[in-house]
Amino acid sequence: MTTALASDSVAFNSRYNLESFLQGIDDLLKKSYDLKLDDPGNAIRARSRVIPPGIDFSAIDAAGDSRSEDAPVILWNHRWEHDKNPDLFFTTLFDLERRGVDFRLVVLGESFRAYPAVFDEARERLRLRERILHFGYVKSRREYASWLKRCDIAVSTAGHEFFGISVIEAVRAGCRPLLPRRLSYPELFPEEFLYDDEDFACRLMQELSGHRRLPPVLAEELTGRFSWDTLAPVYEAWDQGCITARLPTGCGLFSHA
Repeated sequence: MTTALASDSVAFNSRYNLESFLQGIDDLLKKSYDLKLDDPGNAIRARSRVIPPGIDFSAIDAAGDSRSEDAPVILWNHRWEHDKNPDLFFTTLFDLERRGVDFRLVVLGESFRAYPAVFDEARERLRLRERILHFGYVKSRREYASWLKRCDIAVSTAGHEFFGISVIEAVRAGCRPLLPRRLSYPELFPEEFLYDDEDFACRLMQELSGHRRLPPVLAEELTGRFSWDTLAPVYEAWDQGCITARLPTGCGLFSHA
């Protein structure tokens, strides 16, 4: 909050990021009776804008289509942490496997020394059933892009997400996204790709039995506005605006009570 108040201009990567930040300020001030500030939320909002992070799609665009599986391929390409809700993702896959639903799985994303135990359980259970094509982090950007091109459905079950670069990368590669109707996702993709939490298993089943990969033209249409080539001029204009139109000091944020 103090950094934002001291800044000439503030950029957030999504509207959700901005609004949740301002809500956090309101929550803080309600608990901080001795903090005398004159409406800092509106002061920050007035100097804020939303600019998505620019993404370099060159490796994904250059990757060939190496898909060879008959069964639909589900992708997880998020960090291996609890805030991405891997328990919901994998327990749903366990249930589908028990019911005999045919699918294959690619798990990417960075893991750390400590990560949710469900990853090891999934690696063991689904490998025994020959469901896994790949399970683990890849160091090469080229290899990462190649795996994205082999998948059909990119799933997020995240409980915490301010933007969603990994999902956008997967969509650029042609994966159909299946995303929660909350967090930043409604800003990124149309309604047809969103689900309510209680409907996740049903929606995943529908995707597995129905659609396969996005046409290249649609994949580019859905992701083009997040390309670094598109956003570089936006960042340049924002930077120049900060330099040439610096805000005056002494904005009256602190009350004198």
